[in-house]
Amino acid sequence: MDNKEWIYMIDGKKRSVIRAVFTTAVSAFAVTLAVDQLKGGPHKSLFLGLMFAVFAVFSLSINLRLLIRFFWFKIYIGENVFYCQTNPFDGKEYRYSDVTNARTEVKSSRAGFGHTVSQPIYMCYLCFNDNDNKTHKLLVEREIYEEEISYIIEKMNSREG
Repeated sequence: MDNKEWIYMIDGKKRSVIRAVFTTAVSAFAVTLAVDQLKGGPHKSLFLGLMFAVFAVFSLSINLRLLIRFFWFKIYIGENVFYCQTNPFDGKEYRYSDVTNARTEVKSSRAGFGHTVSQPIYMCYLCFNDNDNKTHKLLVEREIYEEEISYIIEKMNSREG
């Protein structure tokens, strides 16, 4: 990716600092509890230590995904091209004429226990197909980047560039 004039930039930095700090604190707490229980002694439980260790691994994996998104996720939108990167090794520049079928997909999930109803969680994906007919799905925060997403979808579907 060379230094071009980008019209819009979508990155993983907005709202990510609070998320990363929170998951880091939860992970550190879970690791501390796991180590405390696993080193043995009176009033220590191997089972409890293993449960804390499983929780620590789970929270560390979430933390790792958030940090990867924070440091490497980016979509730079230009007049004739856009640059897309979701991890340290997959950055690629595309011409708008090289992509087809641009759209957004909204997925929702509900998490509830028993008979309780929770608020749905909505996730918006920017989807497109490249020249190799490979489908790319990028998780974007539509409420923050609505203008940018509309612009890039319009440019992708116009087949100009």
